[in-house]
Amino acid sequence: MRTLIPLDNKKLIFSSHLNGNKGDIFFKKACKKGLEGIVSKKRSSPYISGRNRNWLKIKCSKRQEFLVVGFTPANKNRHYFASLLLAVHNNKKKLLYCGKVGTGFNENSLKNIRKLLNKYKTNKAPLKVLPTSIDEVIWVVPKIIVEVQFTEWTRAGALRHPSFKGLRKDKSPSEIIKESK
Repeated sequence: MRTLIPLDNKKLIFSSHLNGNKGDIFFKKACKKGLEGIVSKKRSSPYISGRNRNWLKIKCSKRQEFLVVGFTPANKNRHYFASLLLAVHNNKKKLLYCGKVGTGFNENSLKNIRKLLNKYKTNKAPLKVLPTSIDEVIWVVPKIIVEVQFTEWTRAGALRHPSFKGLRKDKSPSEIIKESK
């Protein structure tokens, strides 16, 4: 296989395989290097195109806290709200929009978070630079802190594949900054 990929290839890099139970170590190293994840294959299975059970794609993920600065209204598919708009403080203590999260909730968490959101509703957007891709937003004072899992930051500074993991009540809103690249 090594002979098929030239050494000077800039788009495709040969990566040697590992045998045995070294996947955990390799996965942790891949995540630490900022890679998207790893692919593993059942050793005895042949190389065939398409998806099958013998190949696994294991993605690295990040977690951190964000301030809720707004939410999009409920729709026909979801009660209470559709998604939360997220932000962090930059080094000048200004809020930077990071995207929105609309997955990871259950009916109970949607209901409880909506009660909290109602307490902090405001007519004034807490962001200097408003997101342009969102039609209807209900703004809130940035007091609610949520923990979110995501795969990576986009070049534009937004979260890729965010998923709600829970409320955080053990931190102050002023502590919420961008933690990872």
